[in-house]
Amino acid sequence: MCSIEGTTNPSFDISTFTEINKVRGPDGTDFFNDDNVNLAHNLLAISPNPKRKTQPFVTSKGNVLVYNGEIYGLGDDVWDVEWLANKIENNGIESLSNDVNGMWALAWYEPSKSKITLCRDHFGTKPLYYSFINDHLY
Repeated sequence: MCSIEGTTNPSFDISTFTEINKVRGPDGTDFFNDDNVNLAHNLLAISPNPKRKTQPFVTSKGNVLVYNGEIYGLGDDVWDVEWLANKIENNGIESLSNDVNGMWALAWYEPSKSKITLCRDHFGTKPLYYSFINDHLY
């Protein structure tokens, strides 16, 4: 199942969230943080190569994706996290609404714009919970 966690409060210890959600992804936890956000991912290794599934995924342009889900029809040799990050980076987040078949919940962070976008699949198959507390997104 995996889990994604995050906040725009850079002083918040995101490991608090990852520890609570560890049952959703007991096979590895990784983090990304800068002066604006803390992002994390708990991995449930269902593929034969869990190292390849490590997130948060940072693109060559420095954008960051944390993602839970599956993109259908990509084939076994395609890493859906990398495919999805490239799709968003090259075509925009809006491109997911027309020609992507799958289920997902994700956070896409663009450090150069100080912008974070939350998105889930069309039918809401993967839950995405969020809250604003003291002007910070959690």
